[in-house]
Amino acid sequence: MPRKLPSLNAVKAFEAAVRCGTTVGAAAETGVTHGAISRQIQQLEDWIGRPLFKRDTGRLVVTDAGAAFAEIAGQAFDLLHDGTQALLEVSDNVVRITTTASFASEWLMPRLSDFRSQHSHIEIWLEEGKEIVNPRSGGCDLAIRMGLGEWPGVNVEAFMSDRLFPVCTPDIAARLTQPDSLDKLPLLHDDDPHAQW
Repeated sequence: MPRKLPSLNAVKAFEAAVRCGTTVGAAAETGVTHGAISRQIQQLEDWIGRPLFKRDTGRLVVTDAGAAFAEIAGQAFDLLHDGTQALLEVSDNVVRITTTASFASEWLMPRLSDFRSQHSHIEIWLEEGKEIVNPRSGGCDLAIRMGLGEWPGVNVEAFMSDRLFPVCTPDIAARLTQPDSLDKLPLLHDDDPHAQW
């Protein structure tokens, strides 16, 4: 479902006016006229359906709703700024991989030194995670997960097969005569919903 958002230019003008305290200060910061700032604020108030400022003899006084929305807008712009800076700082020689801790420690990490010796110009950044992520969202370049690969919105490539089998103590194994005997025993389950056991 598409996001229902006001004009980001209007939000930017409003947030700057709250921070600067005047439309003139917001205009200087954003590079437009103070009249344009006023029009953007009016457009935002019309879209939201309530006043964000009280007009008091030429001064702008932020309403309670305006103060609350200014805080939300400021946090959103900070997040957008920080995310953009992080993206700009990532070198083309960095590959960001996210995978589970067990796969990283048991399979990936032991192979990284060989990879580095053959590709010394590539830097690997590794992050642990279990949730299904979309590399196009900017959080990583490559996500390695266990499952059937039926995840919408991502390109999936089978990497390796996996076999799951039960393990138990030798005493319990001696009592198991058929696979159906497992039904009578308590099974310990992995808490990963994608583990499929």
